[in-house]
Amino acid sequence: MTDATAVAFLTAAAILFIGFLGETVFRRTGFPSILLLILVGVALGPLFHFFSPADLAPVTPYLITLALIMITAVASVSTARRRPRETRAPVPHSEE
Repeated sequence: MTDATAVAFLTAAAILFIGFLGETVFRRTGFPSILLLILVGVALGPLFHFFSPADLAPVTPYLITLALIMITAVASVSTARRRPRETRAPVPHSEE
């Protein structure tokens, strides 16, 4: 396994773990979980310099794809499924 692949898997695992942890914490407190994710991202990036942009450059396309897949999955699960509203009056049909 190459270094870029290992970084990608470890980063994805860390993101997933932090996301599940944040969801659990914020479900109990009632705050949106995105707040924890934003704070962790700021802490790991610009604040503590844990990740540099040069280190993440090789895996950025994979992380973007993973993020889009997760956003789509969450949006599809959280979208309310409703039946189409029935019309109140029947549509008149012309008889020939």
